Amino acid sequence: MTNIQETRNQMKKTMGNLYGMRTWVEYAFRQCKQELGWTDYRLTQYAQIEKWWEMIMSADLMISLNSQLFW
Repeated sequence: MTNIQETRNQMKKTMGNLYGMRTWVEYAFRQCKQELGWTDYRLTQYAQIEKWWEMIMSADLMISLNSQLFW
């Protein structure tokens, strides 16, 4: 299902282009994870996962509060 309002041939082309971009997005995520060292370990205990998300959300909050949108 899609919300793309095009003819069948145009839709095939658009969907193909969108799907082709997926490779580059996954590649970028992989590069970022390697640079940040996130590929070196895996969290399996709930307490570790909870602490990890607390750090992520705190960093996101600090960035959001310092963005130009709120100035």
